[in-house]
Amino acid sequence: MGIVALASINLPEIIRLKLTTIDNFTALFILVVHNNQILKSLELGA
Repeated sequence: MGIVALASINLPEIIRLKLTTIDNFTALFILVVHNNQILKSLELGA
């Protein structure tokens, strides 16, 4: 749970720091993958 919380805090910083188009796509991809991992974790935990 702690790792997920840290990742949630760090993702907005990654998105703010990455300002080029390619990096924005990368950050968006990371965000989508991260959200999918949270959903899987919630399903497994339920």
